[in-house]
Amino acid sequence: MNRMLFNGKMFRVLAVILVLFMSVGVAEEERTDTSGQWKYVLEDGGAMITGYVEEPSGDLAIPSELDGYPVTAIAGMAFVFCEEVTGVVIPEGVTYIGEGAFRSCSSLTSVTLPDSLTVIARNAFTNCGKLTGLTFPEGVTYIGEYAFYKCSSLTSVTLPGSLTHIAQGAFMDCGKLTGMTLPEGLVSIGEAALSANNLVSVAIPASVTSIKANPFYGCPLESIPVSPGNAVYELIGGVLFDRHEKKLVAYPGAWEGQYAIPEGTLSIGDSAFLHCSGLTGVTIPDSVRGIGKMAFTWCTSLASVTIPDGVISIGESAFCFCSRLTNVTIPGSVRDIGGWAFWSCERLTSVTILDGVTSIGERAFLNCHSLTSVSIPYSVTEIGDNAFRDCKLLTLRVVEGSYAEQYAKEHDIPYINTGNSVQEMVDPEGHIQYYDEDDWHEDDDDNWWFDDEPDDEDWLYDVYPGMFDDGWTPFYGVLNQRMATRTGPGTKYTEEHGTLPESTEIIVYAQEDSGGTPWVLVEFVRNGKLVRAYTGMKRVDVEQANLPKTTKKPKTAVVTEDTTAYFGPDTQYYLALAIPVAAGTEVLVYGVDRDFALVEYTKEDGTWMRGWVPMPLVAFQ
Repeated sequence: MNRMLFNGKMFRVLAVILVLFMSVGVAEEERTDTSGQWKYVLEDGGAMITGYVEEPSGDLAIPSELDGYPVTAIAGMAFVFCEEVTGVVIPEGVTYIGEGAFRSCSSLTSVTLPDSLTVIARNAFTNCGKLTGLTFPEGVTYIGEYAFYKCSSLTSVTLPGSLTHIAQGAFMDCGKLTGMTLPEGLVSIGEAALSANNLVSVAIPASVTSIKANPFYGCPLESIPVSPGNAVYELIGGVLFDRHEKKLVAYPGAWEGQYAIPEGTLSIGDSAFLHCSGLTGVTIPDSVRGIGKMAFTWCTSLASVTIPDGVISIGESAFCFCSRLTNVTIPGSVRDIGGWAFWSCERLTSVTILDGVTSIGERAFLNCHSLTSVSIPYSVTEIGDNAFRDCKLLTLRVVEGSYAEQYAKEHDIPYINTGNSVQEMVDPEGHIQYYDEDDWHEDDDDNWWFDDEPDDEDWLYDVYPGMFDDGWTPFYGVLNQRMATRTGPGTKYTEEHGTLPESTEIIVYAQEDSGGTPWVLVEFVRNGKLVRAYTGMKRVDVEQANLPKTTKKPKTAVVTEDTTAYFGPDTQYYLALAIPVAAGTEVLVYGVDRDFALVEYTKEDGTWMRGWVPMPLVAFQ
């Protein structure tokens, strides 16, 4: 059988061919200049160099003109894998360096950039391992994704005051880079933009308004100073926080020991503690709702973590490679354990998942070789592919008749029945309800039966009616346009929180139709406080078919004492101080969450309102 081998030269030929497809805005056929060396296309009256005839070597001076046309751009992949080039001088007049233009020029040690340059595209100088220093001219506004990734000899970088955006991974894995000054005027810093370097301190200027995930992970940072004039970010005890979203963004990588996240924090951002190998323990407060993707990945000294009730989501790979974790309890407030969440936690022996969790993601516990016990409640109705792969010592503890029991049988995983700790019953309206074991009894023949109609207080709808019915999991999303909020699903309900801007981060809970119009219940942060409110379906980026419709009929009740409603099921949420609920007010109860009832009532002025009041103050009729 013939076998085709691709060497470096063949790959370079293929890369040049790809230029025609990757260069945005190319309107004409590729030309060769009169010298017979340079290939180019015309764009907006200028020449974009797309490649060469004979591979250049040594110091490369790119011409400023070709056949009478000024050179204005270097196309994507134009000089990829030019391994003999040692220096590059880019002429004045060039404004754009394309994707992968000088990628893997492995002998390149110096680059001179022109004052006319404004954009350096993604991967432009990726893997130029001998490049030692860079001075960016005033005028450069954008440094693209992974533009200087794996420039492992880079020791100094001077950024211009014109720079507004440093994209994801732009200077990632530049291992000799020990310092960098971010200029005032910089607006956004992408995820992992400066990660896996030897930076010990990076100051955030006042102009920065967007930091995507942790841009500094893998750096031995001792501090992350923030300009006092920054309106979005702040230091709390030396740790970087988003003050508006109450989100922990980045923890200094050089710190060791235990850390207590401040009360009031709402989320732990993606990669916030990634590669913090000196972190031995972390205390997460009750206020936290989300743990981001890769939040604690490679925290190899982390021996203990308590996840509080109230956390809704655990992101993908959140704790993977935490090799000293020995046991974890997942509270019932969590709806979804993300894929790969505890992958390769090699010392993890015991996991307890409490009732309320509905989904265990793919490969969530892959390669947890010491794992001997995982307790899975009745509420879990989905377990992803290879969730317990290579957990050869594992025995699952499951509820008889549960999805987890069936999963164990189908995947030949040893299991133990723990009894019917939570049971389901179809009510007269056809809705599934869940009840505590205290409402069930076992006779001498091991049969389970329900002796009385349960009290309304026995509802275990943890979030909102209809969610358990449909196996629904709340999820993070964003608004696709400005959003006017209502306290209930329709225009008859009051507007209490004004209009939210496009791209506001939200948690989507459920859908409810009102007069034929679909509305969704969402959660967001407003002036540092959590709020649950309703908005029209069209404003949220989610397929309507993916949302459960809430059809459960509300129950009639009376408020027994004067109180005030919250805009969410906890004291962490906004308090509607101007909208008191008087004793004796008749309400409709739509659900119960964390001992708060979602109630609907009419205000004195005749407008409608939904809010959350403490369950002990609600008497069912």
